[in-house]
Amino acid sequence: MKWVRLYNETAMDPKWRLVAADSGQPVHAVLAVWAAMLCHASGIVPRGTLAGWSDRLIGAALDLSAAAVASIRAAMQGVTLDGDRLSAWDKRQFKSDHNGAERMRDHRARRTAVEEPAGESAAVTSPPLRAADSRVQITERKNTPQSPPPTADPPADPPAEPLAHPPPARSSLAADFADWYGRYPHRVGRAAAERAYLAARKRGAAREDLLSGVDRYRERLAQPDAPRPCNPATWLVQERWTDDPMPPAPESRIKACGRSPAPEPLDTHRPSRTTIEAILAERCPQLHPMRVRDFAQQLDRWFNCGRPGWNSFWGDPPDSPECEIPVTAIAAVRAHLAAGIEGRA
Repeated sequence: MKWVRLYNETAMDPKWRLVAADSGQPVHAVLAVWAAMLCHASGIVPRGTLAGWSDRLIGAALDLSAAAVASIRAAMQGVTLDGDRLSAWDKRQFKSDHNGAERMRDHRARRTAVEEPAGESAAVTSPPLRAADSRVQITERKNTPQSPPPTADPPADPPAEPLAHPPPARSSLAADFADWYGRYPHRVGRAAAERAYLAARKRGAAREDLLSGVDRYRERLAQPDAPRPCNPATWLVQERWTDDPMPPAPESRIKACGRSPAPEPLDTHRPSRTTIEAILAERCPQLHPMRVRDFAQQLDRWFNCGRPGWNSFWGDPPDSPECEIPVTAIAAVRAHLAAGIEGRA
């Protein structure tokens, strides 16, 4: 981009009043014509002259008459003009002002010559480059001792070792989750549980470990003093399958305290858990096998111990209409119990 220098005292220079008096034009018109002369002299070759100047064109641009422009130009002779040349151009305007790109390129070349060692400057320093050769200059500067040339391509990373246990397929994981979820005693939040299950398998948890862990958790919840069950997603996030097995529970709290155990119920003709499972499997074939085991355990506790033996986390007991166990299953066990009592009678 070509440009000219305009100094601070330009607008207040008293010589413009002299030119205005000689030409009969106002000072602002003199300043406008002078600015137009600077711009014209900067854009032609050779710079600093008024070659190709037209009083008519300049007057049209500045809203002045051609005669007014000519009178101002004539009054400037011997003041700021020497014929067609601006008398102070070489003093006020520098050679490097006409092209910023060339000025910056020359500055970089001088800085490179200063930074290079004295012994190598003659071999590396080259004459000023043209604008089209700027990329060549940048490449040479990068290869100087201050910035060593790039080395060869770095060695490729060694191939990754194959996984000892590659992750199973998505369909296999879905089947494994369905099997695990069917065994979990407190089935809520299936979507969150599935995401937690997949994350646990990606972390390296084996299918067998998760299944054995949930079986131990079911046994722990079956104890009379078992805590409330947690959601399946929470159980997986906390890695509860790594919990230590619970010690065997004593026969009763009374016996654990050193006193005699509670007496056995008088009516010992109660259906066993195996019998209850068989009744449920026959009367309710739509139930999952793990649900059959759960319901059989709950009904066994209910018919042998009554309400004191019912665990609160199972929900409502069988004598409540809100019980989770199907009504047909409860009725079938009661019918089997009634038939046993009649047979004894």
